[in-house]
Amino acid sequence: MGRKKDKIDGKDKREKEELDMAILVTGGAGFIGSHTCVELQESGYDVVVLDNLCNSSEKSLERVEAITGKKVTFYKGDILDRDILGRIFEKEDIVCCFHFAGV
Repeated sequence: MGRKKDKIDGKDKREKEELDMAILVTGGAGFIGSHTCVELQESGYDVVVLDNLCNSSEKSLERVEAITGKKVTFYKGDILDRDILGRIFEKEDIVCCFHFAGV
C-alpha cells in the first residue's frame, strides 16, 4: 500500500514547501547571476538578488522579469555590508545562497 500524501494545489505538501523557498543570488545582476535567476524562477523558486551594480545593471533584472514573468526582489548593496545582509535575512525567507558577487 502506498503512503497518503497531503495535497496542496495538486502538489504534495513537501514539494509545495520546497517551491516556496527564497534563494539569495549575490551578484545576481551580472551575466552568470542573471542567467541563474532565470533558471531558478523557471524552476519555481523565489529569487532575491543582492548586487552593488559595479559591473552590472538593473536592466539585466528587468530582462529576467520579462523572460520569466516573475518579479525579482532586488537589494542594491555590497556583499561586505553586514547591515544590508542582516536586513535581507530578517525580511526574506532565505534558505539557500548562490554566490556570484566579486569580493
